[in-house]
Amino acid sequence: MLRELLPAAGPLVYVQHVEREGERLLAGARELRLEGVVAKRADSAYAPGRTGSWLKFKVEETADFVVIGVADPSKETFGRASLVLATGTNHGLRYTGRAAIGRNELEALADVVP
Repeated sequence: MLRELLPAAGPLVYVQHVEREGERLLAGARELRLEGVVAKRADSAYAPGRTGSWLKFKVEETADFVVIGVADPSKETFGRASLVLATGTNHGLRYTGRAAIGRNELEALADVVP
């Protein structure tokens, strides 16, 4: 039924039933730069809401940054303080962006950031 409901093109893609190949499927999603995959117990029904029968595995991307400062809360960081980030280049540091942080992280930084 799901295959018939989903459009041929769009943000959701129907994938044939796959057993015991979840890691390969997630690796393929990573290569295609997709958000991730959803696993469902084969014997579970399609039910609204969150159940333990469905699990979402997100593709996570990581990178190393240098923290070059702490910025005051702003509209862009949803009213939260943020770390100002840079990446190392052959010519020094290059501004990359900001990442919002919570109150606990900000308080932990108080010991190392004047």
